[in-house]
Amino acid sequence: MENKVTNWKNAGIGLLGLGVMGWLTITLFSTLEQAPWQALTVILAVFGSALTIASNFQSQIRSEQREHKREIYEKITHFFFENLFALKLGQEPKTEAEITQFLIQVTPKLVMWGSDQVVKSFREFRDAGARHNSDSQVSVIVLMLIYEQMLLNIRKDLGHQNQALVKGSILGIFINNIDEYIAAISELQNFSQEQSLTEVHPRS
Repeated sequence: MENKVTNWKNAGIGLLGLGVMGWLTITLFSTLEQAPWQALTVILAVFGSALTIASNFQSQIRSEQREHKREIYEKITHFFFENLFALKLGQEPKTEAEITQFLIQVTPKLVMWGSDQVVKSFREFRDAGARHNSDSQVSVIVLMLIYEQMLLNIRKDLGHQNQALVKGSILGIFINNIDEYIAAISELQNFSQEQSLTEVHPRS
């Protein structure tokens, strides 16, 4: 109901603005030869009115988009949060059928309303979820870090700056000693890279 009232209000402002622009345009042509400086004032007023109308419509579009984004982002955040932290919450993890059903419902809306970075990180999270080993603590933490990056992208799309947030800032709210896990994973990844380089270029 509130959105409908806002839409009517914006439409009314738009029509009023068009009326003002029409009046200013007529006035412009009638005063162009008689008073150039007054004509210049009218021109500036027309441009100002046009910019105001365009800004109002852009604000309306962003507001409507943000509402769709908020709804779909909340569903994604809550669903996968409950699944990732199911054991901590004393719940059973989602079944494969439940996850598949959720993805079928949510993916079309995400493609339509999600930002580029959110869609990309959602794909990365899905791929990592398909590969991860639930028995490996490292694999679980890596999956959670990818989930955290998706949350950061969601926050950014909703207008947050994320300037004070780094890797582990969000996960640290739920996981103790997350910085130690991140450091251990970084060392493991560096070791794996060194091993790969050694295999490609064996020492003589």
